[in-house]
Amino acid sequence: MQLKFKAKERGFLRIVCFVLSIVILLLFTYNLSLLGNNQAFADNSTVENIQIATAADLYKIVLPENSRKNFVLTNDIDLMSDTSWHEHVSDIEKGWNPIAAVNNSGKFDGNGHKICNLKINRPDMQYVGLFSVCSLTILNLYVESENLEETEAIVGGDITGLICAKLLGSIENVSAKGTVRSDNVAGGLAGQAQGVISNSDFEGSVYAKSAGGLVGNSISAKILNSYAYADLTGKIIGGLIGIADYGVASGDIRNILAFGTLTNSEDEGVTRVGGLIGIKDDRVNIVNGYAMDAYPCVAQGSDKGIKSLSKFDFIEKDNFEFDFDTVWYLTATSLFPKIRHIVIIFETNSNYVEESQLVNTTRCYVDEKLTISVPEKFIVKSILVNGQENLENLFDNTLELFINENTIIKITFGFLVEFAAIITGEGTVSAEKNYYQEGEIIKFNIVPDDGYELSSVNVRFKNQEIMLQNNDGNYVYKIEGEINEGDQFVACVSFVPSETSGLQWWAIMLIVFAAIAFLTIVVTTIIFINKRFKKGGQ
Repeated sequence: MQLKFKAKERGFLRIVCFVLSIVILLLFTYNLSLLGNNQAFADNSTVENIQIATAADLYKIVLPENSRKNFVLTNDIDLMSDTSWHEHVSDIEKGWNPIAAVNNSGKFDGNGHKICNLKINRPDMQYVGLFSVCSLTILNLYVESENLEETEAIVGGDITGLICAKLLGSIENVSAKGTVRSDNVAGGLAGQAQGVISNSDFEGSVYAKSAGGLVGNSISAKILNSYAYADLTGKIIGGLIGIADYGVASGDIRNILAFGTLTNSEDEGVTRVGGLIGIKDDRVNIVNGYAMDAYPCVAQGSDKGIKSLSKFDFIEKDNFEFDFDTVWYLTATSLFPKIRHIVIIFETNSNYVEESQLVNTTRCYVDEKLTISVPEKFIVKSILVNGQENLENLFDNTLELFINENTIIKITFGFLVEFAAIITGEGTVSAEKNYYQEGEIIKFNIVPDDGYELSSVNVRFKNQEIMLQNNDGNYVYKIEGEINEGDQFVACVSFVPSETSGLQWWAIMLIVFAAIAFLTIVVTTIIFINKRFKKGGQ
């Protein structure tokens, strides 16, 4: 028996050790993941931002030492007047030499600026655009070639797009205008997209065998909240996407529209012309897609998730399941819904106020009126709009601005003291207002309900107890010293039943007890008489 017990004990210990080993291993793995996450966060927080001020500066992106850095455009660049890029191009007559950013995973933030008069005439080059093959995150940028002659448009060989030929990274809040040509595949923003395109658009013309208003060929790409307004000519044409392939996944294509004119080329062979997509793999999922009813929504493939609209239907908000408050807009003069490209950035000295508490949107369109409402618990000391003081336009804690460019609004708040009351018992504590600033006098009144009287008043401010004088239930305190965000003036008030209400309460209890005693005596007497009566009867 002794040996059997020890064997069981050893087995039990083995199980315990095994479980403990698993737990230790899991904890070790979890700590390593936390360390990795913290390290990644630290690395991201220290990424260097390289300023791009000239056309030549754009070529800094291709330098090997900058492969993990971010880039910020500091002003508009006109590629016609700024010739600094010529030093990086041997054949200037062919125009811009596309930037190969395939090894750069950083960000290129246009900061709301414009690159205009882009010219590329390189029909023998495979990948043509402002960027050739691009792994960058490109955002907040406007690029155009619309002021150039059609023969001086963006002309490439195999795959061509105004922003990039082949997108491996992402394009966010980007707008492009111009003319794009290719012998094979072309799109307004990207010739071929395997990454993400969101909140972006193209307006202009595209000529190619496979032409898309936004993308010539998407391969498992995500395309969200974007549109194309384009004249397209080719054999396979999609108002938004020429060919939508499945690749390794369906991608996520939603909240999109195409508006424009589609024309078959005169080449022989099969043609496919779709208002939204030319050829689509049925595994590619579309949600909230809209195309003109002059063409099939999809020339080849399923049109599930796509709605066909007339020109007149495009000017009615009710025909779209779009977010018109923060992403899209449709004015009385618009032919169709468009994207809000102007970004509003708020900076404050508050740790708790978010943008959503100041405005209902942080994206605007040109000349939209933005109303900024300051919360009641703050006073405004300063408002800087793109570095310029705008405090004189603030009325009743509300500021209205007409927005026409990306805007940084910096608000400096003056913090106020909030009055709060904690009440025990029955009574009221009322102050003249909810918030007070430095130097003001807080006045509050205490009134007990009928049958109650004030027992105690304790006031705490800045974690200190304050002694107050009572003047017929009225209390006053002058705020002194610096006010910090979140400071509260808390009055803890206790009410107790008054003496008269106490006597009445006890009187009621005595009556109840007396009534119970009386009923007990009556019932006992009846029982006693009944028993005596029965004995007498016997």
